[in-house]
Amino acid sequence: MARWPETEQTGTSTTEPGGLVHVRGLQPGTYAARITCKGAIAATRYPAVIVRDKELRGQTWQVLRGRSIAGVLLDANAAPIVGATVAARAVDGSGSPPAVFSDAEGQFLLRGLGAGSYQVGAIAHPQRTMPDVPVPVVVAEADVTGLRIVLAATGELRGTLSDPQGRAIAGAELSLRTARGSLQVITGNDGGFYCASAAADSSGVSVSLGGAPLPLKAHPRVVVGRGTSTTIALVTAAPLGTITGLLRDEEGVALGGALVEARPEGPVPDSGLPGLWRTGGERPTFTDSAGRFTLTGLGAATYTIAAHRIGGGEARREQVKPGQALELALVPSGRVTGTVALHGGGTPAAFRIDLVETRTGQRRSDTFIGTAGAWGFGGLSHGTYEVRVKAREGAHSELLEFAAGDERSGVRLELVGATMVRGRVVDLEGAPVSGLEVATDSVRGDESDSQSITDDAGRFELPRLPV
Repeated sequence: MARWPETEQTGTSTTEPGGLVHVRGLQPGTYAARITCKGAIAATRYPAVIVRDKELRGQTWQVLRGRSIAGVLLDANAAPIVGATVAARAVDGSGSPPAVFSDAEGQFLLRGLGAGSYQVGAIAHPQRTMPDVPVPVVVAEADVTGLRIVLAATGELRGTLSDPQGRAIAGAELSLRTARGSLQVITGNDGGFYCASAAADSSGVSVSLGGAPLPLKAHPRVVVGRGTSTTIALVTAAPLGTITGLLRDEEGVALGGALVEARPEGPVPDSGLPGLWRTGGERPTFTDSAGRFTLTGLGAATYTIAAHRIGGGEARREQVKPGQALELALVPSGRVTGTVALHGGGTPAAFRIDLVETRTGQRRSDTFIGTAGAWGFGGLSHGTYEVRVKAREGAHSELLEFAAGDERSGVRLELVGATMVRGRVVDLEGAPVSGLEVATDSVRGDESDSQSITDDAGRFELPRLPV
């Protein structure tokens, strides 16, 4: 894959017979080459690829044969576990952990590993939901064979979640935590939950709904027996709340078909469920034809209520408590246009701009190629935005304030020049240190971070750092 760091433009290709690679459709510019090859180890860094107005031929990228780890995955009764995802994570955090599925006999083969220390274990499997402690493995000059991974004993867990009036609570995130890890499940429409393979151990229990913690009437410790079934009934300390309201547009007319969501205020617990949309209610809702909405299943003390009209326009109210009825009015959205210029004259051929609202963290991003420096964004809510621009020639960031319905034009962003930092790493005796990562970390958060690996002479280069 070829990647243009300044604009995130990429081109990818799969090798043809003989290792031939043909990446098409690249804009002129300087690209970084990244190689992914099963069973082999790519270099940390390859020479930059400079594309101009002609095809490039004869490029060569060398990879090394990696070592492998072969083994078998078994349950506590020594039976093979089929279809589990087994991964090897480098202890030093380097590289992407290779992962494979265990076969019908529980066997797995992890390839393309470099020398070093690894943690090998099952990270996902369809019938088991509790993580297991990984096995340490050292990969040296030879392949590792005969690795035997035995997972912890498990049992079956069933239960229900309800409020003090006995009403089922659906869509809640239930977390069981032990010294070995944690298990997360979501309650069904009847408030029930089921874990086919919970850890056979004593577990602490916590519950949250839409990112807001739900205090329980009691805090039982669940003890799951090995190979047995355990049933528990969880009751929240208080019933869930409801927020109702009416949404109007800028002219005061009731607005139907707008999205309304409740975001819990205060610390957000880690549910361990990646990708979960934490809105604070059972789900986001839409206003009806009369502009009215009802948000149910609210367990936090206070919420921020946000309404969004398709095509632009937003209304927001903070510190709203369950049980309240409120009336919201849309605030007109804004627009900003401008140019990106180079210090001393001219414009960049391509650049990327990120707009980040400092209070909510909402982000708008786009890449502009061949626009003579022109850029623009519409549908902006009121607030303070950090504008970050990055191009091959440099970077820049500044703050812009937007009132409701602002139409801002002629915003000029001048790039700060970029420079190259070169250096050398030596030990206390003055001998060069190779294979060491040297990195920068931008204190401004403008994504100007860079990294390099020292060569045999201890030298490194950090390109395109803002002045």
